[in-house]
Amino acid sequence: MLNLIRMNFYRMSHSVSTWVILITMVVFMGLTVVTNCVLMKNLVNSDGTMKIESSESITEESTTTENTAEMVAEAYGHKITINSRFQAGVQGGDLLIFLAIFTVIFVHAEEKNGFIKNIACRTKHKWDIFLAKLPVIACYTLVCILLYFVLNTVIMKIWFPHFELGIEAKTFVIFGLELLLYFGYMALCSMLIVVSKNSAIGMTFSLIPIFGIGMIVIKLLNFLIKHDVDLNKYTLIGNLASISTESANSDLVRALIVAVVWFVIWIAISMLTTEKRDVI
Repeated sequence: MLNLIRMNFYRMSHSVSTWVILITMVVFMGLTVVTNCVLMKNLVNSDGTMKIESSESITEESTTTENTAEMVAEAYGHKITINSRFQAGVQGGDLLIFLAIFTVIFVHAEEKNGFIKNIACRTKHKWDIFLAKLPVIACYTLVCILLYFVLNTVIMKIWFPHFELGIEAKTFVIFGLELLLYFGYMALCSMLIVVSKNSAIGMTFSLIPIFGIGMIVIKLLNFLIKHDVDLNKYTLIGNLASISTESANSDLVRALIVAVVWFVIWIAISMLTTEKRDVI
């Protein structure tokens, strides 16, 4: 198993797709942060508090700015911090897109080039081939999130030097839960590509929930069930989008349980599929 893990880390570090996805993610997320800073420049004071104009001073030209300021204030409270913008980026789904693409490509690479046939006969269980990829995916996910944190912090400090970092004790709990929910979603992406053995199918169904189509399905199911149950509370994306430092402890516990349960389910399906499949 350790040799397989080392081999996968070597394969990841020497793969062109790994660096292309990473560089593209950094450029895209950096531009996103810069764009947000430009939009917020006229909406916030130097300390992060919102600039809400009085009703007498609102002109036709400033109406859009006023509405945007109110929406931003409602979403992040009346004081924006660097961490609140980081949390918004993590929960927004942009990072998930790049990580889902990497996961699908990385997991399917051995199937695509036939190299899996050379290592399957050397393992006691064929599911070891799949399990050995999980530390690599987890490491890549953590690196991408930390890179985004550094990128967001540096850019926002340049634009807004007086903004507070906004990190408190509960922030680390939220970050840990977000990381677990990310791992759960990467497990889903891995399961889709393992079961389908088709990169197009795996990529498509990995990205669909991120783009909001999954939310539409959940709302339809909620309507059909017609009970006082919100299924969105039991999905990875739903919990990722809803948790914050203001969340109740019960909501955080629910997010933890959802992340662990779905992670175990997707990994179990992938392991069983890999074990039963004839790769020789």
